[in-house]
Amino acid sequence: SHLTQQKDAGVFSRFTFVTRSEDPNAIWYKKILDLIDLIVSAREEMNTMRVFYAQLTSQIHEYISKGLGTDFNTLDKAIKGLNEDRIKYGFSDSDINQLHDIRFIRNGLVHRDERIKPNAPHTYYLTYADINKVEHEVYIQDFQKYRIQLRDMHTKIKKAFQIP
Repeated sequence: SHLTQQKDAGVFSRFTFVTRSEDPNAIWYKKILDLIDLIVSAREEMNTMRVFYAQLTSQIHEYISKGLGTDFNTLDKAIKGLNEDRIKYGFSDSDINQLHDIRFIRNGLVHRDERIKPNAPHTYYLTYADINKVEHEVYIQDFQKYRIQLRDMHTKIKKAFQIP
């Protein structure tokens, strides 16, 4: 107001501008950027997990259908078809149960939104319900365990049906 009315640029002579390496505003700003990075990274990791799971379970479905010579329209039906000939292809009851678990995990990852743990505001997770409708939480730090389980089953299916 003084500058506009008095046309006095000297009003700025009372200010001193100093660069501070430990400026509290810079620290605050960095914390906000770190938080945004965490949120974006978590979402990217969850979406990557969803795509990975969807892709490999789709391939498993296709491999079982082609291997058994039947066009099963769902993964559930393909697993049930494999179950009928599981011994012939080297699968155990445990393998069939694991395939169903993989199917339930895929359904949860693909069809459900991520959630935030209420008492840990930056802890994101995905959920799925098993055959008994029991809810399970899949945390980012456990994704590698789920990836390995899926990859191992994918490899076993390929080997059983001699898919290169």
